[in-house]
Amino acid sequence: MGFFGTFVILYIFWIVLSGRFDYFHLSLGIISCAIVVNASHDLLFKGTKSRDMYVPLNRFVKYLPWHVSKIILGGIYVTYLALHPRVPMLIGPMS
Repeated sequence: MGFFGTFVILYIFWIVLSGRFDYFHLSLGIISCAIVVNASHDLLFKGTKSRDMYVPLNRFVKYLPWHVSKIILGGIYVTYLALHPRVPMLIGPMS
């Protein structure tokens, strides 16, 4: 599947999600899908080998625990700020 196949799949997805069938939205979909397919069809289909995927997968496996820990720490920090008794909370419009 090359450029045209990827474009058709993406354009059908665009039409389903937009739900609008006027000329403006259909032409905007053609332009947007063409730009996205032009930028990414080489990444998706050409030259992918199984051994090429080990390096990004290895990096992703190392990155995932760090990312999850930062999300959890951010949630704890926001909870701390929201529940801390000395943090001034604005109630109502600012004067």
